[in-house]
Amino acid sequence: MAVKFGRYRWLGYMIVVLTMVVIGIPALLVRGCSWESREPVKEDGVQVKLQISEKEIISLPLEQYLIGVVAAEMPVSFHEEALKAQAVAARTYSLLRMVREKEDDQHPDAHLCADPGHCQAWISNEEMRKRWGWNYRPNYQKISSAVLATGGKVLTHEGQLIDPVYHSS
Repeated sequence: MAVKFGRYRWLGYMIVVLTMVVIGIPALLVRGCSWESREPVKEDGVQVKLQISEKEIISLPLEQYLIGVVAAEMPVSFHEEALKAQAVAARTYSLLRMVREKEDDQHPDAHLCADPGHCQAWISNEEMRKRWGWNYRPNYQKISSAVLATGGKVLTHEGQLIDPVYHSS
């Protein structure tokens, strides 16, 4: 009789362990995945007024804007140095448009627009999440690192910002 109860005890332990494996491990994995956790972007005080639709203009820090530009303009799979080069070109392009004396006819109340045919492509964090899914966190980290690593760097000629026009390939 003692042998029979011993088997039931082992069966009970196995059910508990199996339940922990089937429910516990996936729960821990999902709990460890956070959409909101990301490296904070240094705010340099420069605010970009960005027209994202015909009737909507938002204001955001330049470096945060640049993360959205780099994410929209080139694949995250590109080498880190290419992402850095894109960040510098995008920063220069943005600042040149921000300091111009003449308003732009397409978006007179904003510095830039999110139309890649007119200014630079730009996507929001929400769009990055949709595009990248579970890879959002490492992809965001890679792009934000490239932008932060080049913080404040611009392209100049004889002390003046150049117009770094570029296009997607």
